[in-house]
Amino acid sequence: MKPKNKFQQQIVEASKTLPSITKEQIQWGYDNAIS
Repeated sequence: MKPKNKFQQQIVEASKTLPSITKEQIQWGYDNAIS
């Protein structure tokens, strides 16, 4: 996604500091979103 405004640019910058998701989080996604 290419940021098109200041708000989206802030989201891109914040996402660089987020930790990677864990295996448990990936499994939760499969269990709850993909049915």
